[in-house]
Amino acid sequence: IGLCDKYKVNKPGILQIELHPYLQQDNVLQYCEDNDIIVTAAMPLGSPERPARFRRDDDPAPMEDPVIKEIAKETGYSVAQVIIRWHLQKGVVCIPKATEDWMIEENFETLNFKLSHEQMER
Repeated sequence: IGLCDKYKVNKPGILQIELHPYLQQDNVLQYCEDNDIIVTAAMPLGSPERPARFRRDDDPAPMEDPVIKEIAKETGYSVAQVIIRWHLQKGVVCIPKATEDWMIEENFETLNFKLSHEQMER
C-alpha cells in the first residue's frame, strides 16, 4: 500500500492467497480488511487433487481433518461444504475447483446453512 501511494498507483482491490483451515493467514486477512482489500481463497480445500509431483508428505489435508469431518456430520453437509462455508463466514471469496455438475450444485448449497460460532472456532 505504501508503494502504491509512493508511485501514485491504485492499491489492489483483490488479493488471492492460499487459504484454508490449516493456513488461516489471520494477519493477512486483518490487513486486507483494514485496507478494504477483498481476499480470494486459492486452494480453499487444501488442493487434494494436486499432482503427486507437486505434493510433499507434509502437505495439509483439511478434507481429512477429523474435527472438520465431525462438523460435517453434525451439520449434514459434506466436508468440502463445511470448509467452503467456513471461508464465506470469514468474509473470504472462495473459488473451489469443481469439475462435475454435482460439485457445482454442492458448492451452491453452502449458501443454505451457517456454522455456529463454536463450529467456526474449532
